[in-house]
Formats: sequence, structure tokens, C-alpha cells
Amino acid sequence: MDIQSTQYPHHTILIVDHDASSRALLTGILRDAGFECLEAWDISTASLALEGRPPEAILLDSVLQGTNGLEYLIRLKEDRRTCDIPVIMMSAGATIDDRVAGLERGADDFIGKPFSQSECVARLRAVLRRRARQLRLQSGRDETDDTAPVECGGLRLDPLTRRVTVGGDRYIRLGPSEFQLLKIFLRNPDRVHSRDDLLASLRGPNPAILSRTIDVYVRRIRQALQWHGCDSLLQTVHRSGYRFSGSHRERSR
Repeated sequence: MDIQSTQYPHHTILIVDHDASSRALLTGILRDAGFECLEAWDISTASLALEGRPPEAILLDSVLQGTNGLEYLIRLKEDRRTCDIPVIMMSAGATIDDRVAGLERGADDFIGKPFSQSECVARLRAVLRRRARQLRLQSGRDETDDTAPVECGGLRLDPLTRRVTVGGDRYIRLGPSEFQLLKIFLRNPDRVHSRDDLLASLRGPNPAILSRTIDVYVRRIRQALQWHGCDSLLQTVHRSGYRFSGSHRERSR
């Protein structure tokens, strides 16, 4: 199987789309923006592309031969080799529910088809900027952020190792965005955070990003905490946002 690519040494983007014309359009757009592109038309060619140097991001269509894009997205996020690669879902005629479904399954963003060249490039660059910032935090090179571990409510979060533990020895697995949100909550216990404030902390001001994205991330954090009986620490404040409390109490809805 031939994986087509353009030659550019910096950022590699894997385009997974069953439609050849759509892949060609995306490759042209991204090549003009300075990216190297890999093309895959099904899961087999996508898996082959991922065997080499991992791409910096994946553009994944919701329609694939043999399966749908959401199912493949779940596989990518469950595989430790690919779980940290940002994935932008693409779909024609996508509804709000479609977008939320993609975000709930681990997508970092969602683009509806047809899309403009500027929107595609802008969303991709925004995802890559966020990923670069996360990598700096992991390595401790971001001097503007406190990299000291923080503890609250029995949880311990270490920004340098990107580990969250409860009770000292039980690990909680979180995606990059959920990890960043939890760090904000732990560093500011009992403070109420609005959805807009949390979005700005993750991605910077961007009106194109749905505020419901935060609800998805919070739901994922709660699901992870629920396994350890501490999901009640992350509370909903009616019409205001969310807060993390250092003590267990009934969360408002």
C-alpha cells in the first residue's frame, strides 16, 4: 500500500478519508500552509502510516470503508502509542450531536464539510499549539507555569510526569485536555470557573469553539474519578460553571 506524502520537515499531518478528491483537496491546502501530509483511505493504510514516525495530528473523516470514523477514533485513543496524537474529526452535514459525540470519544476538534481553507488551517494550528504547550508542561520547560505537584481532596497531580494518583498509589488516566482542566481545578479549590474561562485557559479566546466542549471534558474527568469514588469532588454550579472541592459533598445539577 502506498502512503502518499509531500516533503516538509516540520509537521506531519495524517489525513484519513475514503474520498480521493477530499484527500487531494486537504493535501493541497495543508501543503500550501507548509505541512507534510500522509494520506490514508482506510484503517489498513492509516495503521501503516502510524507504524513510522507518528504524525503531529490526524484529520479523520467520520466515514471510512469497513468501519466508521468514531470507532477508529476510539481505537486510536485507547492505544498508548497514539492516544496523545491530536485528532480533528471531519464530517459532512454534521449536527451539534455529531460534534459532541466526536468530542466525547476523544476528538480534539471537529470540522464540518465543506470547510474553508482558512478554517481548516486555523483549527489545525490551534490544536498543534495546544499540543506543543502540553509537551512543554510535561517537560517542565514552560517557566510561566508552576510545575510543582499539587494535592487536593486526596488527589495528587504531578505536571512533570503527567500523573494523577488517588490514595498515593492508584493512577487515574486522563487525556491531555482533561489533565489540564484538572490541574486548573486542583490549583484553585472551591473557586467557581465559568465555561468561557476554562475554554480560554485551554485554547485561548476562540468563539468558534463550542462551550459544550468543557462539559464533555468535565464528564470524562468525572468518569475517571468515579472509579475511585471521588467524582463528587468536581461539582456543577448552576448557571455558573464548575468547581473542585477538597471535601466530598453532593454536587449540584
